[in-house]
Amino acid sequence: MKTIRVEMLEDGKLIVDHSGFLGGECMDDLEAIVRDLKQLGIEVRILKQQKKGEFYARTGNHIRRR
Repeated sequence: MKTIRVEMLEDGKLIVDHSGFLGGECMDDLEAIVRDLKQLGIEVRILKQQKKGEFYARTGNHIRRR
């Protein structure tokens, strides 16, 4: 099951944690979140990204080339 956990810190920073996403799906979703926040007039800067093992999982949509 795909879940997104968003935590807002006292200093205004957000921690966004994606679970259950494979490959780059989480990055597509993060881009949508950032876009939506910017449309609301909220300045967004990504300070750090930490990719989990799920990011590197094969989704079956990728063809390995040599």
